[in-house]
Amino acid sequence: MDSQKQRRRKTLRSKLGTSFAMVAILLSAILSLAFYWFFRQALRDDFRERLVTAVGIAVLQIDGELHSKIIAPGSENSDAYLQIKKALQKIRAAAGPEIRFVYTMRLLPDGSIIYVADAEPEDSKDFSKVGDLVSNIGPHFREFWRKGGGAPYSEKDFLTDEFGTWITGNAMIHRADGTPDAVLAMDISAERVLARERNFLWLVLGLFVCTIPLALFLGWLKGRNLAAPITILTEEVEHFDEEHLEKPPAGEGGDDETGDLARAFNRMTSRIKDLLERLQMEIIERSRAQESLREAEEKFMDILYASDHAILLLKDGRFVDANDSAARIFGHTSRLALTPADPAFLSPPRQPDGSASNEKFVHMCAIAKEKGAHRFEWQYQRLQGQLFTADISLTSMILQGEECLCCVVRDISDAKRLEEARRSHETLLESLVKERTVELLGTNDELRAEIGRRMEIEKELEGQRAFLRLVLDSCPDLIFIKNSEGRFTLVNRAMGELYDLPPEKIIGHLDSEFIGIPDELAAVRRADLETLNSLLPVSVEERVTLPGTGEIRWYQSVKIPFSTSGGERQVLGVAMDITSRKANEALLHEAKEIAESAARAKAEFLANMTHEIRTPLNAVLGMAGILAGSRLSHEQRGHVRMIRSSASTLLETINEILDFSHMERVNLELENSPFSISDCVEEVFDMVATRAAEKNLDLVHELPPQSQAVLLGDHVRVRQLLLNLVGNAVKFTERGEVSVSVKCENCDGEDWLSVSVSDTGIGIPEGKLDCLFKSFSQVDSSISRKYGGTGLGLAICARLVELMNGRIWVKSKEGEGSVFSFNIPLRKPEPPPALSPDEELLREELSGRSAVIVCKSAAFADSLARTCADWGVSILHKGNSDGIFDGGLPLPDLLLVDAELFPLLVLRSEFEDIPKLLLCRLGEGAPKHLKHSGRFAVLEKPVRRFRLARTLLSLLNDERFQEQAQALAADLAAEEGSVPLRFLVAEDNLVNQKVTLAMLQKMGYVAELARNGLEVLACLRQKDYDFILMDLQMPEMDGFETARLLSEWVSLEQRPCIIALTAYDLGEESKKCIDAGMDACLSKPLKVEDLEPLIAKILNGRTKERPIEKPPLLELKTLRRHEDVYEGFSGELGAIFKTDIANGLALLPGLFDEGRLQEARDLIHGLKGASSSFGATALAALCATAQKKASEKDLLSLRELLPLMISCHEQTCKALAALRFIPV
Repeated sequence: MDSQKQRRRKTLRSKLGTSFAMVAILLSAILSLAFYWFFRQALRDDFRERLVTAVGIAVLQIDGELHSKIIAPGSENSDAYLQIKKALQKIRAAAGPEIRFVYTMRLLPDGSIIYVADAEPEDSKDFSKVGDLVSNIGPHFREFWRKGGGAPYSEKDFLTDEFGTWITGNAMIHRADGTPDAVLAMDISAERVLARERNFLWLVLGLFVCTIPLALFLGWLKGRNLAAPITILTEEVEHFDEEHLEKPPAGEGGDDETGDLARAFNRMTSRIKDLLERLQMEIIERSRAQESLREAEEKFMDILYASDHAILLLKDGRFVDANDSAARIFGHTSRLALTPADPAFLSPPRQPDGSASNEKFVHMCAIAKEKGAHRFEWQYQRLQGQLFTADISLTSMILQGEECLCCVVRDISDAKRLEEARRSHETLLESLVKERTVELLGTNDELRAEIGRRMEIEKELEGQRAFLRLVLDSCPDLIFIKNSEGRFTLVNRAMGELYDLPPEKIIGHLDSEFIGIPDELAAVRRADLETLNSLLPVSVEERVTLPGTGEIRWYQSVKIPFSTSGGERQVLGVAMDITSRKANEALLHEAKEIAESAARAKAEFLANMTHEIRTPLNAVLGMAGILAGSRLSHEQRGHVRMIRSSASTLLETINEILDFSHMERVNLELENSPFSISDCVEEVFDMVATRAAEKNLDLVHELPPQSQAVLLGDHVRVRQLLLNLVGNAVKFTERGEVSVSVKCENCDGEDWLSVSVSDTGIGIPEGKLDCLFKSFSQVDSSISRKYGGTGLGLAICARLVELMNGRIWVKSKEGEGSVFSFNIPLRKPEPPPALSPDEELLREELSGRSAVIVCKSAAFADSLARTCADWGVSILHKGNSDGIFDGGLPLPDLLLVDAELFPLLVLRSEFEDIPKLLLCRLGEGAPKHLKHSGRFAVLEKPVRRFRLARTLLSLLNDERFQEQAQALAADLAAEEGSVPLRFLVAEDNLVNQKVTLAMLQKMGYVAELARNGLEVLACLRQKDYDFILMDLQMPEMDGFETARLLSEWVSLEQRPCIIALTAYDLGEESKKCIDAGMDACLSKPLKVEDLEPLIAKILNGRTKERPIEKPPLLELKTLRRHEDVYEGFSGELGAIFKTDIANGLALLPGLFDEGRLQEARDLIHGLKGASSSFGATALAALCATAQKKASEKDLLSLRELLPLMISCHEQTCKALAALRFIPV
């Protein structure tokens, strides 16, 4: 027996050890595989991320425009290809040995993908030529190309082609205009990745093999430890018997597994003992329950035998017991005769319904057992043979532990006979009634028909009454009928809800019982009497104050008179609740009052504003008229014409602004005369040309042929529309171009003018588009501060387009630009106007000529080409200079060249004898080296069509060319002179700028322009000026703020004389200007006779009404000297000045607290020197005072001076930043 137990223990230990060892080995294998899989994914992701980063950096080094020139196969030796290939080779060398291939690809329109440039040497077998097809490409390439690029990416899977298997990273190469040109690709060999993965796999396998012995040892040790307590438990169980229940529990041992098993075994013993005790108690209780049940059964049998009702016990389909009453009802003398007996023995063979008695009784018993009880009628047969009907009640019960049925039998034969007799009498009575009815109906058929008709009519009337009541109660309006006394005879449910009463409690009552306000009751009765007397419907508004709540409601009541069948006059009323409408009417009335008040205020404001503006405009028009009457060159006369046209248009617009507030009531009168839409666009371009030239913007247009450009309409209104839209486009565009597209279309037999004005400006957020065409509205309040304007321009445009029965709309994308478009119906004149003799001559002379247009802007070149083509000039080339030196083009008759590209062509011998037209920006003038350029002419942008035609014709005519050359030579000679005084004109209005600059130049002075206070500060940073003519109202920084800052920052000796220009009352503004630091004040319009004496007075002796009591913040000459000596002053020295002074001032409080005044004095001395060197005179003065106090050991004064020094340093840094001497 002991040897068998020993073998059992060994088997258990070996099984447990083996199981745990296998689990440990399996777990180690799973962890090793997971670790390898995660490392492989991380390794591949790392390669892809590094590849994406490398290709993202590398694509920045590729010139998209240069790459786009590589197009045709065989371009491997072109300059563009060699430069791109050199760049690719540098990229591969910088990327390291992991990058195998670097190349570019392009998707062709037919869907094929070709190689473009390859970094491989041409003699390499892996080299791909331009146009070679790419055999395999990743699944995301075409989608990447379709989207126009985006972030660089790498294909997730390896790609295999004729060169091998690779990981590929791609990045989009864009041209200068943002369109995709090609894709830069970089390849890493997949073999490098797989080699790294194999090395790591061998490492993981080695680690796994090393863990196997450790797993075996741990399994054996764990199996041995687990087998020991189980063996002990087995021995305890084998010795366990019933006697152990009475013995004390086994010792619980220690805290190891054996102790846990012993404690579990003892708990099991205790539970078994408890279960045995509960079992004994249940046995005792069950014995007691059986005894009670036996006694209850005995009592039940006693009651059964003593009952007067016939009761039988049925068991297993037979009667097993019965009482004496049951024996009597069946005709037996003793109950023993009924037991045991089959129920069929007491019943006839069949029941009255024909079913067999024995089968049916079995079915009834089954129902009683299923439901617990069942009651039914049954026919029995007595011993003597009589049949009787009984009421049977079967109840299922348990008796002496067995299921049985208690059957209670009641004889109901007498009751059945009485019921049968009653039923016979009822049948007889019904037959007699039917017979009598038939006799009555048969005797009077007409009476029966009449009764039927009356019943149908009554039924129909009842339905109509129900429908009418449903309609009345469903209506939300009040419906009522009142008699002449005001008593309600009918009301609907809505009437009851109004007074919170059922309708039936309102009927029969007077209206005075519900209307408690005398005035309201009088108004109601007055309307009722008017209806009854006039016999006509009456509509009236009635106010009702609800009783209880006091709520006031308004109703629109319609009262209709009618007469009843008895001739009584009554009123039918229908009242609709208009409380909300009355409230809205009150709000609308209040809003109308507010709007009218605002309109009056706006009208007064517009009148005052336009009055102030008309004065300087009239002066501009007068001066322009004087200039037009003087001897002017062709170019000068064009400038004067532009001034007069701009001023006239602005004056006309201002006159219309006066009527803007009345446009809702009075329509403007529109003229209907022939005009050229092309001339209209060119006039607008002339008006905005100066501002566009200052921003280096190109003004381009797409106009219809001159034969289609003449329309019937209001030339002034159309030009006003264009001026507002083009002016806005120029105002909000900092770079790029402003384009106007004009089309004359015919839609459904009606002529329409379609105009679109597009720009490349700041754009408009989509959520702000709805407020563009509202009066005094701009997209953002900061727009007014930065760009100026009142916000009326687009509102006027919208109103004018509406008056012309047109439509205006806008499309915009923030940061990319806007397109404003409008359509207006304008008819063409009949018959079409004939060409003027001048135009016919120009067309005849220029027709058949050829020209080459060389411009940087493709849009401007297209616009110029369309204008030339309209005059009959054929264009051989348009665009930049690419391709015109190849010799493939025939020599043109004319060469139109952009001023920026003119040096590239002037020295070309093949173009030496060709007449050249130089296109320069407005105000730039002609370059001085033109005298060596052969036959030439100069035109300023924007180019007008007639001016272009005349200039081209003059180039082709020697006499006209000589006159223009002499005029240009005179202009170039005049530019070599100099003037003694320098003026800076601070003015944001374009016309005022022109007038002021022209006046100063006519007086012999040099003048420059600044549009706001910030530009004034920027100009002062660059050079000295003698005078500043300062407008007081400017965007971003006005004249008052600019003068105040200059008086604080710059010393009187270095500050220019500031002369204020104002359109307000000179007496009120003069004191404000002097207080702000200005020297004098002049009223607009500026006149030579006012300006010259004031300049002479200031030059003879500059005086100030308020002397400067403290040193200025800055010394401008010192700052400019540093700027000249130290290149990059703003980026380095300025930052050093700002931080070093701040750090030094921050150290002073600690030195003061520790009493180290000598060190503080030395530090302040250094701060004073640094401030003086940088021209910070005010800070240097404060430092000198503080140095003196430190020498005197006056600590209290030093603590008072320190906040002043810190504040002065902050103000100095602010001033330096505003003047752009240090970074902001």
